[in-house]
Amino acid sequence: MCWCNSGVKPGDRVAAQTEKSVPGLVLYLAAVRAGAVYLPLNTAYTLNELEYFITDAEPSLVVCDPSKAEGIGSIAAKVGAKVETLGADGQGIADRRRRQGGALNSTPSRAPTTISPRSSIPQAPQAVPRARC
Repeated sequence: MCWCNSGVKPGDRVAAQTEKSVPGLVLYLAAVRAGAVYLPLNTAYTLNELEYFITDAEPSLVVCDPSKAEGIGSIAAKVGAKVETLGADGQGIADRRRRQGGALNSTPSRAPTTISPRSSIPQAPQAVPRARC
């Protein structure tokens, strides 16, 4: 996934209402790699429920199924979020980037993080202490 034209920066929120699929997983990984906060939204949510979550979270990008883009687009406009589509078959963001000749890989914009086994909060990598002889 390329975040070049989406305006997503480290710390931004990316809300996604997509089917469970390989492209959906790639979307999640791209968001994490870009340093964004990934907000998964249940595909069974109604537009009223989505309005609550989107206006509360104020994401900079909302990704949804192409069939729901119109309804979600009007909600996203209230918080100034861009809307991209991603179908379970991969149609949407990645498909358009391929046609435009854009890269599908994002480049990390900050130092890599690791997940502590005791916590789900990302932490900066720590230097390993050397054994004293």
